[in-house]
Amino acid sequence: MRKMMLLAAMLAVVLVAVAPALAQDEPAVVADAKAKTAKAGAAEAKAPCPEGEFVEAKAGGVVAKAPCPPKPPPAAAPAAPAAREG
Repeated sequence: MRKMMLLAAMLAVVLVAVAPALAQDEPAVVADAKAKTAKAGAAEAKAPCPEGEFVEAKAGGVVAKAPCPPKPPPAAAPAAPAAREG
């Protein structure tokens, strides 16, 4: 009888210790390359870079903003071939 009670007590302790781990939900992780967004639970990051605006990321009460990199300069026109005199 004592062994049975000890086994039941140990099982109860194990269940109490494991219950919080079993109760947690996995956060949904979503990343969309076309919309340039990523979400994981309550955290969200957007990366569209309209001209003159900022890229923004949110996680809980924290908001991070970074300026968009400038557009590269236009490519130089190819040099004209030198005229031959002749």
